Amino acid sequence: MPLSQAVTEAIYTAYNVDQPMEATLKGAYTLLCYGYVDNARQTVERLKEEDPFDKRVIRLERSCERARIYDKDSLERLNGAHDVSVDGLAAPIEVRPPTDVMIVRAGQVKQALIAFGGASEAFWLTPEFLEMSNCHLVVLRDARRLFHLAGVEGLGADYEECVEGLKTIVADLGATKVFMIGSSSGGYAALRYALDFAGVRGVLAISPMTGHPDIAEEAPKHPGFRPLLRTKPEMLVDLLPLYEQHPNPPKVTLVWGEKHAADNEQATRMGALPNVTLEPLHGVSHHPVLVKLITRPDFDLVKRLLAT
Repeated sequence: MPLSQAVTEAIYTAYNVDQPMEATLKGAYTLLCYGYVDNARQTVERLKEEDPFDKRVIRLERSCERARIYDKDSLERLNGAHDVSVDGLAAPIEVRPPTDVMIVRAGQVKQALIAFGGASEAFWLTPEFLEMSNCHLVVLRDARRLFHLAGVEGLGADYEECVEGLKTIVADLGATKVFMIGSSSGGYAALRYALDFAGVRGVLAISPMTGHPDIAEEAPKHPGFRPLLRTKPEMLVDLLPLYEQHPNPPKVTLVWGEKHAADNEQATRMGALPNVTLEPLHGVSHHPVLVKLITRPDFDLVKRLLAT
């Protein structure tokens, strides 16, 4: 089975016993972020034999223990493994191809955070997410770059099936409080899913696209929309009137780089809605503002979201 360059490099780094601890940990974390949970866990087990008291290893072990790949239809596919050969490693490595859904459990808590990542083959797993002990985490990745709106592997073949699939996951987790968070295209997805998932208490959208009065004309100007326009153009709609007309919309916080012109326009157009709070990052001009957000002392936005 073909692997991306990032995954191939991570396997080499994680399984090459001559690598220093720091590099091996980075390889294992990358494998976890790409959904290769078993391989990350195997690497952590080996590292524990070398230094069972290393706090970085212990934290990553805890994350690997809590995480699992999800497929609503096929246990057989989840259990299917393949051998892959990586240059520089003497023996083939057994891997299980992941779906696009990961669940990180948090014991007997009643909260669930559904996280929609941007267009990427990696899951959106920040250390802050992985270390939350008071909230289950359900992470969707957007490997096909379709804004999570045209089916998600492991969850559903179309948007309606994905909404129902998420409801099933939340019920299985025993969660009664549901929150949604998304970045970039995942921000649009979080805002959209929250309208059709009854009872969502709050949404945190980071640099999201929210729409345009003439979205059919506007969308082709943005390269990121092209895969969705080719596949499911009817799913790309303006969110502003949907929120205006919804009888009970969730509370929403929008965060973006104020000096990024497109993001600023997309966020501020939602500002007149009574359920929307705008949190611009002053002086920030980049679209992927997550790094800026994490390194700021006010990265309590997720905590504030869960307190909604």
